[in-house]
Amino acid sequence: MFNGYESEIKTFDLLLIDAVVDTKDGTMIYSGFLVNYICNGEELDRIYLRNAVRREFKTINHSSILSNKPGIPVSIRGETFSIPYKGIINLNCKFLELHDTIETIESF
Repeated sequence: MFNGYESEIKTFDLLLIDAVVDTKDGTMIYSGFLVNYICNGEELDRIYLRNAVRREFKTINHSSILSNKPGIPVSIRGETFSIPYKGIINLNCKFLELHDTIETIESF
């Protein structure tokens, strides 16, 4: 998945991860750029993120309607943030391709 095979991505420069994680403080969303991951054979053990932020993932009841609302992003200090796979509920991967050219916008 992290190499783009599942989504048929051919080239990318960065992989942005949003991970919904079950923690002792509740469910959190961790976001950052994937810099490494560890597997034991085919089983994912942990992921490593840079420029990581976290947001609480709250369930709110309005008139008997349940909804999920991510909280305010909080930067995580340090160079690299490690998340063990056993706590991950869901992963979202966004493959980013950087361009070397600067495009200018002309006003009409």
